[in-house]
Amino acid sequence: SLLLGEIVRRAKASVSDRVLFAPLMWLGNSDHHLDFSGTLSAAPRTEAEWEEFLGHVSRVYESADQDRYTLERSLEISSNELHQLYVDLRRQSESALAVERDRLQGIITSMGDGLCVLDIEGRIELINDEGARLMHCDPEQVRGRGLFSLGWIPRDERATSVRVFQALIESGEPYRSEQTTFLRADGSPV
Repeated sequence: SLLLGEIVRRAKASVSDRVLFAPLMWLGNSDHHLDFSGTLSAAPRTEAEWEEFLGHVSRVYESADQDRYTLERSLEISSNELHQLYVDLRRQSESALAVERDRLQGIITSMGDGLCVLDIEGRIELINDEGARLMHCDPEQVRGRGLFSLGWIPRDERATSVRVFQALIESGEPYRSEQTTFLRADGSPV
């Protein structure tokens, strides 16, 4: 019904002055319907009119097919272009992030100060070379371990350090301490 409706709409646009178009009905009075009122059927009067009508219907179908093909092709091309744009942007972003990560890693590695980065649970995410040298540890062996369970903070300062850490987590501010005493694994102070 939808396809036929579109054919009739297009045919009406070009030949409405010569043809009467009535709404589509399932039942009605015609050669091929039951004898109920509701539809009109009129056979073309001549073979030439019939051929003209069929030719017009054929052109409408061909036009609809061409429009559908054009739309499908346009969508395919647009989809491919958008996918390629996504791939290009992702590659550029990853490349820019890699450059920035490497630059930051170079800065952290070459720092003269020890640096220890913790997650919100107090586990070590990163310790730079100077921090590892000062604490006499292997960065890979302490990564993921809790700072407060390593024994690096003297017992009498642990409760205060945990409170300071919790306050820093809540505020989101970075923290630098020049006065905190740390202990190496052998108990010697840093």
